[in-house]
Amino acid sequence: MAENNKTVRPEDAQDNLRVSAGKRPGTARTAHRRAVFNIFDVIVILLVVAVVALAIVGLSVGELFSDEETVAAQMSYSVRISGIDESFAGELRAGQTVCDADTGAVVGQIVSAPTVVRHREPALVEENGTLVAQMQDVPGCVDVTVTLTVEATHESGRGYFVGSTPIRVGQGYTLRFPDYLGRAVCVSIDRITELAQ
Repeated sequence: MAENNKTVRPEDAQDNLRVSAGKRPGTARTAHRRAVFNIFDVIVILLVVAVVALAIVGLSVGELFSDEETVAAQMSYSVRISGIDESFAGELRAGQTVCDADTGAVVGQIVSAPTVVRHREPALVEENGTLVAQMQDVPGCVDVTVTLTVEATHESGRGYFVGSTPIRVGQGYTLRFPDYLGRAVCVSIDRITELAQ
């Protein structure tokens, strides 16, 4: 049997000494890579924190850099108050100022006498032994439609606002009249005239 004789070169001996001393070749480069990676991690974490902070504040990156335009406008719109006691309907008169009870904003002034119609609700009625749903008047209750005029601002992409109160069809409000407080829904926007700036 032949013996395995190894010849050790001086460079290999030097590497063996480094390994035996607990050091490996290239360790300095690996530590440098880790430091760069950690700096990258810190940058990513800071970006995530900034995005979360913007989300909490309620701003999106698009809003920060957009050039939103607001335009003043005189508008008239109609709101309907449903199912109120008919004695209150007479308390709503032209010229009265109306406020949003939630925000305190003056949302308009009554333009003309309100339109009053009987309040109707579905009811089950028996006809020929069969129950049928029919709309019936509710005694003592009326629906009132009031037309208001107000100066509002139009914010591009968002719509018309009086203070923080949006003016849009289908929007519900708690309105405060001089002698009445109640829920109303915007049923139409009748006229909008942009004001000169």
